[in-house]
Amino acid sequence: MYTGLEFGFDDITHRYYGTVQRQGGNYTEELLRNRHLTSLSGALRFGVMVFIGPSRRLMIEPEIKTGISQHNVIYKDPPDVVTFEINRGIFDFQSPVGKTITFLPSIGFHIGYVLFQ
Repeated sequence: MYTGLEFGFDDITHRYYGTVQRQGGNYTEELLRNRHLTSLSGALRFGVMVFIGPSRRLMIEPEIKTGISQHNVIYKDPPDVVTFEINRGIFDFQSPVGKTITFLPSIGFHIGYVLFQ
């Protein structure tokens, strides 16, 4: 059985063409947008390695992980840009603009084979 700490940091700039309104909504334009995401996370992991089989070379490792993550999203657009907010409901996986804190639960397992003993 083991316990471990995990830390993560992401600094991502996503460039894409999006439809925006300019100058107070006077006209619509396709603009190359820069979405900047900074993410910091920490988690606590619990797991156990179980060796099975006649030579005990097959390994199964179930684990449980729980933690938190903070995302900071900003758009680097010209100051007169007004954006269209599209809500995709449950299928919207982008973090909203600003700072958000998210709970990170995870349950998983690994399967492995020991090559050398």
